[in-house]
Amino acid sequence: MPEPDAAMPVAAAVLAAIAETAGRDAGDILPEHDLARDLGIDSLEFVRLVQIVEDNAGVILSDEHLAAVVTVADLVALVQTATTTT
Repeated sequence: MPEPDAAMPVAAAVLAAIAETAGRDAGDILPEHDLARDLGIDSLEFVRLVQIVEDNAGVILSDEHLAAVVTVADLVALVQTATTTT
């Protein structure tokens, strides 16, 4: 399993990954943004986003939990939970 990047807090790391995937500035991304509707992240980009987040955070996110992710805040919360339980 990859080593998490301890220098970057989880929320900032997730925002950076979302910004990279969506081609947006991280400062323009809000917690309530819908990943698909507001940021234009389609299903293939979501898979890429999850891979980036998992690699950077050193976690594996279950498909079951990922299915419930709609907003930026949902993804941040899921990753924070995963990093505290691994």
